[in-house]
Amino acid sequence: MDLTLEVLGFKASDLPDYNEKGSPGFYKGIKLEMNPQRMRNFQKALNCAEKNIVQNARFFEKSDDEILDIVKAIHKNTMKDILPQDRAGLFRTDVLIVASDRDSADISTIVKSSYRKIMRIGTADEIALFKSSLLKLQEDFFDGIRNLASEERRVWDKLIIISPMPEKVEQEMRQFVQQLKRHHKEGMTATQLACFAHNEIGRIHAFEDGNGRLSFILLNAFLKRAGVPEVVFPNDNDYTRIIMEERQNPGALCRYLEEQMIPWTNAHRNVLELADAV
Repeated sequence: MDLTLEVLGFKASDLPDYNEKGSPGFYKGIKLEMNPQRMRNFQKALNCAEKNIVQNARFFEKSDDEILDIVKAIHKNTMKDILPQDRAGLFRTDVLIVASDRDSADISTIVKSSYRKIMRIGTADEIALFKSSLLKLQEDFFDGIRNLASEERRVWDKLIIISPMPEKVEQEMRQFVQQLKRHHKEGMTATQLACFAHNEIGRIHAFEDGNGRLSFILLNAFLKRAGVPEVVFPNDNDYTRIIMEERQNPGALCRYLEEQMIPWTNAHRNVLELADAV
């Protein structure tokens, strides 16, 4: 079964008529309810991943630049005409701060939520460091984050996600590709490799938008390349919980896939086959 809109890159709860029994409607629904431009873009991105990763037996023999170009091409297909000024496929140039695992927020919301969190979970020393760091962030929050002392930065890393600074994105993505190739050469399992790609794309957040969609595409492309069924996440809350757990307990996502999602997908394979026929 080819990489398809119905299977790859979407959590089932994103679709309007999802139900716990996994009716065929939740796959068909994506064709009926999704923004047409995004639907066309996503199908092109899936085709790009299918051709360049899944069906390419020599993918891991490609140069770092060639693999980076493939990742950029997948992202470009996903976000074409959605990102402004034709930024699709180009690395971001702005500092990116995320207040939770998936939602960016304005500075006021970030500071308020971080204050509440540090007062709840922080030690006395961490609370003192947090309060002193706020003085450095008053004039320019994003520039101030760059210049925090290492102990202050460690406190903030517990509270928010600070993606690599834009000037380091290219280097981070090159290191990601090099590690990906090394892990494959050393015999990392398909699920581990797929989770590594998913997690690194999420951590680096190399692009202005669409990083989540890109991480799902790579996750499933590397699974399918090794003959493992693509997965659909049937419960959005479980997915969010497991991603948060992954940050504190590396390997949680891999275990979740192996113990729950891949068996669930196999059990609903008849639904996936029916979706392909619709």
